[in-house]
Amino acid sequence: MQEFSIIAEDSCLIAQQAEAEKIFACCDIHGVTSLELLFDTKKNQNKLLWVNRTDGEIAAMLPVFIGDENLTYLVYSSAQKVDEFCVCRAKRGDDYTYHLLCPDEQGRFAVRNIIIIANQKLIEAICVSMGIVPEKITFRRAYRIQDQSFVCNSWDVYGHQNFDGSFVKATFPVFSGEGELLDEVGVNNIYTREVKLGGIIKNEKDFYCLSKDEECKLYLSPDVFDCRNSEAENERETEPADKKSVKCKSFTLINTKNPQTRKNPRSPQRMH
Repeated sequence: MQEFSIIAEDSCLIAQQAEAEKIFACCDIHGVTSLELLFDTKKNQNKLLWVNRTDGEIAAMLPVFIGDENLTYLVYSSAQKVDEFCVCRAKRGDDYTYHLLCPDEQGRFAVRNIIIIANQKLIEAICVSMGIVPEKITFRRAYRIQDQSFVCNSWDVYGHQNFDGSFVKATFPVFSGEGELLDEVGVNNIYTREVKLGGIIKNEKDFYCLSKDEECKLYLSPDVFDCRNSEAENERETEPADKKSVKCKSFTLINTKNPQTRKNPRSPQRMH
């Protein structure tokens, strides 16, 4: 999965567990660090945080996402440790962003941005984070109705919302950067054609083949020479993904009991 994603430096204050551990150690906090989802009772929403625990009790916390750097006091009703690969949805302004929470070989987690939605399993994980129960997932090409020019490759999901059962049709552009183009054109101004198994798609200089795994779930394979019944179709090259990072590293450790904060924005707020 790492080949289809990058470290989320553009949206995170602290994207990697190793970095959080170093900060805790510099603040003389030497418990066990983990990535946890805490429910903020004041804002009635989940917060993803780096948590340091001593004897099972929270000693201190650090923010993950930009926008939480001024969060110095948190009242929470539940805490859930992230212990396996999953997708996290975060609100940024009026929009939502989707991130992979990925463990490495040592079990340390990192928050990563999705560059390519490379398989059906990832789409299903994104749907879970949105409260969507998918019933049908197809891989398609989208074109402008006006001039039949290519817009993007997409995963189309048909299903229902798990909280009220309402019907849902959602379109997810495959490659980073294509979402803005799809928004610009508008979903009402496109038509789509399903890509058949073995179909070849292109992004920049890379080619992928639509394949199925042993669970009969779709995925994009970079090994196009092993694909059969390939369909040849001209595609325009997409613009490269924007990998500019926002350097914003000012934060405080987050207190869950005492709202008093220190003047130094990098000083720890311990749990007493």
